[in-house]
Amino acid sequence: RAVIDLIEAVSLQHRVGEILEAEVVDAESGIVQTFDSAIRSRATQLRNVKDGDIIRVRIERADPTLRKVVLAAIS
Repeated sequence: RAVIDLIEAVSLQHRVGEILEAEVVDAESGIVQTFDSAIRSRATQLRNVKDGDIIRVRIERADPTLRKVVLAAIS
């Protein structure tokens, strides 16, 4: 998983601030998967959603050094 996390962070590092569509994969854990680039990550500010819902997320952070992507639900 560490290698995948690194690849995801590198692929998004120059796209911070962009808004993407994503599907809620696990509402209880806050996991979403974007349609663009198929990035799977935990989303902050995820409220009142269920598995399978389509939402929009903003790329808040993509740090290859930490192998971390932070997405925030905006709708």
